[in-house]
Amino acid sequence: MGSRHPGMYRTAPSVTHCGDCGARVLACWHEGWHEVLEDAELSQVGEIAALMSGRRTFELCAKQLYRRTPYRIRNHPAPVISVVLTEHVCGTTIERALRRPEPEAAVDEHAPPPF
Repeated sequence: MGSRHPGMYRTAPSVTHCGDCGARVLACWHEGWHEVLEDAELSQVGEIAALMSGRRTFELCAKQLYRRTPYRIRNHPAPVISVVLTEHVCGTTIERALRRPEPEAAVDEHAPPPF
């Protein structure tokens, strides 16, 4: 639950669909504002591209959303334990090259060879 002060109300982001374009997005209340975010995790290059296009970026850590300020970006680039997201713009998608790479699947050393 968010703070009792209406200007500081926060909720954890949840998956939903954009009411205008129908895209899958994350929605939440952040510091009293309703935020709609793309559901793609950004890489460092993706965050730079989002900022250059005028989009705000956010860091999601332990179900809490934090605005990425110049201080946070400079001192905590592309966080390892959290996720960087950008605000949703209808009709656009985040290119695969700008997304955070998927972790490689763990190799089971005891599994039989695939041949």
